[in-house]
This record gives sequence, structure tokens and C-alpha cells, in this order.
Amino acid sequence: MSELLIRCDCGWNEHIALLTYWDAPEMYLQFYLVAGRWWQRLWVAVRYVLGYKSQFGAWDEIVLGREAVREMASFLDDFLADTPEE
Repeated sequence: MSELLIRCDCGWNEHIALLTYWDAPEMYLQFYLVAGRWWQRLWVAVRYVLGYKSQFGAWDEIVLGREAVREMASFLDDFLADTPEE
């Protein structure tokens, strides 16, 4: 298994993404979604219980600096080299 943890250039620890791959020809990209303050989490929970779903889904973002992009490009190159073409 290979993984790359990418941190946002803003420095906030909750802005991270994780790229992971095994021997399979798939790669996983996971984002940590910020939950917010207790009352925001409560509001989200109430809306969830009542069946509300956003048309846009649950999204967050990170800012990638040049070094993070270089690391990601290298990681993606390794993935392509380690997995067979279909």
C-alpha cells in the first residue's frame, strides 16, 4: 500500500487529503470534511434525521502549493508505474 497525505497551504490541520493505492488499478482520494462547531454539527444532524440532502453533496477544499503538486505528481507517476494497464 502506498499513500500520500497532502496538507493545505493555509496551515489548518483539518484541511487534508489522502491519496491511497494498493496493487489494484484504483486509487482512493479521501478528504477530511470539517464538521464545524457543536451547534453546526447539531443542525446538520437534525437536517439529516429529517431527510435533507444537499444537491451538491458534502464538499471541502484544500489549497495545493507547488511542492504539494510536485509530490502528488510523483505519487501519481509511481501509481501508473506500479499498476498494469487494462
